[in-house]
Amino acid sequence: MEWLIALGIIIIIWILMIWPADYIKEDKEKLRKYLYAHRGLHSKEKKIPENSLAAFDAACEAGYGSELDIHFSKDKQIVVFHDDTLKRMCGADVRVDDLTYEEMQEYTLDGTDQKIPLFTEVLDLVNGRTPLVVELKNTKMYKELVEETNKILNNYKGDFCIESFNPMIVRKYAKTNPMVHRGLLVANHVRSKSLNFFLGFAIQEMLFNFIARPQFIACHHGALSMWGVKIVRFLFKPVMATWTIVNEEQYEKVKDLDIIIFEQFLPDPTRPELKETKKKKK
Repeated sequence: MEWLIALGIIIIIWILMIWPADYIKEDKEKLRKYLYAHRGLHSKEKKIPENSLAAFDAACEAGYGSELDIHFSKDKQIVVFHDDTLKRMCGADVRVDDLTYEEMQEYTLDGTDQKIPLFTEVLDLVNGRTPLVVELKNTKMYKELVEETNKILNNYKGDFCIESFNPMIVRKYAKTNPMVHRGLLVANHVRSKSLNFFLGFAIQEMLFNFIARPQFIACHHGALSMWGVKIVRFLFKPVMATWTIVNEEQYEKVKDLDIIIFEQFLPDPTRPELKETKKKKK
């Protein structure tokens, strides 16, 4: 009898640990109307680099939302850039947070005339035309990054959500502004060895949900079959995002999810599969 009680307690604790936060239905509906271009609608052929003003403008013009990444510069300006260093995109082996925004302007993106933009410049350009998925990159100054990001987005009139791989960033945003739709990014960290085994396992199995309190789960498409993700989806029916879909075959497998982030091909921006689903329900 004692072991049954112990097992019951363990199951209750586990469920409480993986339980995500509730979401606002209106936020979900606004966001799922769009598909999201990964780091903007970039194209090497058209010389439009990722996370550039040109890429975000192209996404808006094509009717897509955009996913983007934000960092602090050395002088605590919020810049839109993915990597920790400029090596891949700018050919300079220097960290983003070791440069001031002014110093960054000496570099161009992927051999084009485009430069690393400020977050505020991207918001001014998009101006609510289509929604944004804003990823806050990991940093030791994550509290300050959350606070400054929230100050900027408080003055933005368009639709957006925020996400991060770091559960503490998501938790901090929940406390700073619980009305902002927030998500926890998840991948197969154990397989990729991107984190130490125990931390990676805990995150990918959703064991930090009680800390992060995410309103949606943003899962790499190759990790949607992970046990923890499947259990959370079955028990709690959370808003689900996935990344990065690169062809029609992958898209067919995930087309019913709420937020889909893509690159390298052009899916129908009107999401006709959602209209078909509504017809079937009627």
